[in-house]
Amino acid sequence: MKVVFHTLCVSPHQFPLARGLVNKLGEKSYFYLYDEPLSKERIGLGWQPEAEEEWLLCTADNPNMCRQLMLEADVFLSGQRDLEIFEIRARQGRMSIYTSERWFKPIPFFHSKMCGRFCLPGIFRMISPRYFRMARRMRRLIRDSPAFYYFPMGVWAAWDMAIIMGWRSKLGREFFTRRWKPCDRIDEAGKFRMWGYFVETARKVDRIPNRQSPQLHVLWVGRMLEWKSVDTIIRAVMDLSDVSLDIYGDGVGKKRLKAMSEHHDNIHFHDAVPINRVRELMRENDVYVLSSNGEEGWGATLNEALEEQMTVLGTFEAGASATMLDRPSLYYFNDVNRLRTLLIGLRDKKQREGKLDKGNIAEWSVDNASEKLLSFISNPERSL
Repeated sequence: MKVVFHTLCVSPHQFPLARGLVNKLGEKSYFYLYDEPLSKERIGLGWQPEAEEEWLLCTADNPNMCRQLMLEADVFLSGQRDLEIFEIRARQGRMSIYTSERWFKPIPFFHSKMCGRFCLPGIFRMISPRYFRMARRMRRLIRDSPAFYYFPMGVWAAWDMAIIMGWRSKLGREFFTRRWKPCDRIDEAGKFRMWGYFVETARKVDRIPNRQSPQLHVLWVGRMLEWKSVDTIIRAVMDLSDVSLDIYGDGVGKKRLKAMSEHHDNIHFHDAVPINRVRELMRENDVYVLSSNGEEGWGATLNEALEEQMTVLGTFEAGASATMLDRPSLYYFNDVNRLRTLLIGLRDKKQREGKLDKGNIAEWSVDNASEKLLSFISNPERSL
């Protein structure tokens, strides 16, 4: 069996799964195709440049070979909208799996000091004739092609595609109330299966000095953009005793956020760090908060935090948290009071018991995801 995966670049949130599949299938049976080399910015953040692997190919350097692989593979898994390839394979009865984040992310369109920031619902993208035609072709593939499947990157991606399909009412009341696992069957027909990103397995390390202190140590890492809503975490911890917040990263909002925190000694800002350093910081701290709104298609730092056994909190609107976390660990975007309440509860638990419950990547590990994917490929009709 030959499996081919097509994506934009070599991502640390997809490459670990590729290695896992290579280990299970063999180097001659799996190919990772990417369109663009990594940017200097991403390499500076610790993303690893393209390795010298026979199964790793750039489509720009090998266009004919890559197209043949896409067309002839037993299974074609793509994070790109390869509609022509999908349609050719559908006519041949070859299995294809399209995986994506949200189609209808919120569209920011207005900002002012008086009125704040407003977003159009992402479904307004359907006004574009090009976007509408693309969605119609995707709907036809899912509806009419027995060997074509959709793997949404989280519950919101599934919801958006269900709108395109006209299936939204079929998802059921429990859709947003349960904790999902990779390859879980979403719809009755089995054409939708839950998916996401998968990160490197945590190394076994004992260095956790901050976790042993009575203070609750909260961590946030990323680009300081408005939709990341770091200010919500800052407001939640501002006046909390025995709670510290360390913020790592850069971005257009950093100056404003530092000004907000100027007179609060429990909030600390740091420069951006490489991805391997992020994992070290996670081993040293207690709680990670994914604070983004619906513009965060997934949020793989949450996977990393769970790998490092942190307690994690997240918004109902971000893809990873809404999909992977139990409901008591969620709060609505910008709900400072709810987040503060959750952090107070964790602080009191740590001071009362001397520790917190360890986070657990569980079903979202690379090993489990690769096994579930291969099990689905071998028997797609079976309900997992």
